[in-house]
Amino acid sequence: MTKNQENGLKLLIAGELKDKEIAEAIKVSPQSICNWKKDPEFAEALKKALWDEITFLAPRAKRRLVSLLNSRNENVALKAAIYILELCGYKATDKVNVNVEGDINTNPFQGLTTEELRKIINAQ
Repeated sequence: MTKNQENGLKLLIAGELKDKEIAEAIKVSPQSICNWKKDPEFAEALKKALWDEITFLAPRAKRRLVSLLNSRNENVALKAAIYILELCGYKATDKVNVNVEGDINTNPFQGLTTEELRKIINAQ
């Protein structure tokens, strides 16, 4: 990899400049940046460098997400909890209805007609 490509790679990873601005900064044509991205060796180096950057930031991101569980904003705390659970493979499968008074209704048969209830009973 050339010195220009190494410098371009660093600027691409930083993610602060557009390709045209990177080209200007390292004094190459915008077409060179485009060609580098198509080059398998450069593309692999870019992919690895980006992965390394994400891996480096992952512990910080995890700490931030966990800290959001203690947010004073209940909506933020709830979304953080749900996201963490989803990342761990847990998915909500049951709907929980909350009425105006804040009571939770977990009755799975609520809202079914008498005919629908009879079908369920007869199917048992």
